[in-house]
Amino acid sequence: MYLLNEAIRIKHGQVCKLSYVIKNGKVDYIKERMPYWKNWRVESSSFVLAPSKVGFESSFLRSDQPMERTQMERKWLQCGVTTLAVTKAAQSERNLSKAFHEAHEQMKTSTLDYVIGLTIPLRLLTPSLLHQCRRLKIPFLQVMINEDTLSHLPWSHLSDALVSYQTMLLPRYSGQASKNQVTERKWKDFCKQYGISTAGTDEIWTKETLQKSGLYPTKGELLIGSDADYLLYHQHKDHYMTRRARMVAASDNLDYDKYEPAIVVRRGQVLKAGPSYFLNNQGNSLSILKPRRLLSIEYASSTIGTQHVQDELNRVI
Repeated sequence: MYLLNEAIRIKHGQVCKLSYVIKNGKVDYIKERMPYWKNWRVESSSFVLAPSKVGFESSFLRSDQPMERTQMERKWLQCGVTTLAVTKAAQSERNLSKAFHEAHEQMKTSTLDYVIGLTIPLRLLTPSLLHQCRRLKIPFLQVMINEDTLSHLPWSHLSDALVSYQTMLLPRYSGQASKNQVTERKWKDFCKQYGISTAGTDEIWTKETLQKSGLYPTKGELLIGSDADYLLYHQHKDHYMTRRARMVAASDNLDYDKYEPAIVVRRGQVLKAGPSYFLNNQGNSLSILKPRRLLSIEYASSTIGTQHVQDELNRVI
């Protein structure tokens, strides 16, 4: 257990200093100042603190070379990523469980924490496959779309299959579909109409994507109960903690995301410090019991499927 003492946090364009008690790899307590702390403390007032990031890598499991995997992990640590969302290809519904368990075996030597999804062709997107995702607790699917056949999908049945476990769908366009913005717009419209979680395939997952996947706030945030995954940046300007500085900050000078973090910590353990890396093959597999459990009210209300609601009303009537 240790105290991360008076670290500078920048949130919503405002600057503040906060102290974090780290215990058993988790954020245990947060307070502005803790001057009477008598245990081990890490003086961090000269650093800017940010939560670690979650990265998405669909090709990570294609490599079986240890050196190549190590280089990929170092690249992600340079970006401030301590958790990786990876996918394994499944070519048939019968192969789903096998592919999922093989992916877990492949990730056992990972230094980064990880969450596993599957990559499937569009033809496999069926209610029965989504029921398997619920049983296996697969929080996201990357769906390969190479032609515009979206209108033929049983959207209402897919929505029903996702009621109790809302697996997030990540579209990946290829072939003719990659050049067709109409296909992309159709996908978004269908998902919104039927209340289905979807997101882009960005390399760094946003807060909204983390919420949809069920990783937030365990990952991607520093709240009480969150994993102690954090980044420390060298200050690129002096953040004088006057009363005025707490209220307003010049956002142009506070964008640390574009810099490489000086220190990268995963669950309280240092994985990168300056040019040195400490890869330890102790990454945890993250089991998502309930995706979308902490969506904002505004977003959750905007994604209630209009068609799904109408179907329910018709049943009642």
